Amino acid sequence: MAQSGLGRASNGAIIANEDWCRRHTEEMFHSVIVDGTSSTIPGCVNEDEDVAEDEEDLEDGSCIQNSPMSNSSRKRGSGTVDTASSPPKRSKSPFFKIFEGLIDTLQAGSSQGTSTLMKKEEIKMELRMKQRRMNQEKEDEEIQQCIRLAEQCGAT
Repeated sequence: MAQSGLGRASNGAIIANEDWCRRHTEEMFHSVIVDGTSSTIPGCVNEDEDVAEDEEDLEDGSCIQNSPMSNSSRKRGSGTVDTASSPPKRSKSPFFKIFEGLIDTLQAGSSQGTSTLMKKEEIKMELRMKQRRMNQEKEDEEIQQCIRLAEQCGAT
């Protein structure tokens, strides 16, 4: 702390002004996205990650460990350890669960909107067909009227 010029409070917290904190935490968290899945409390042990092993297993060297997990894969490491001691399944963060729900809702709304548009188009098509039939019937009637008038005038 002497290098930074900062002090500590009686409870151990670092004493720094807001401007200093903003400037240094901005650099500290540069290009890092925090979603809550990686949060830790200093001094606390995460029981999921730090499983205590029996001293006997450590002494005789018969402990079989999984190979390290890749950061880019969600597959478990290879090993012959039974499922009782396998690491717990990683769950999705709450953000992704909400995001997937939003996508599902939008897709459902989109399909409803599409079906409504298709119904409207069907109705428009039916109206156009009725209009064409009415126009055709009107033309046929006018032609028949012309033929009758021609016959009345003596045309054969």
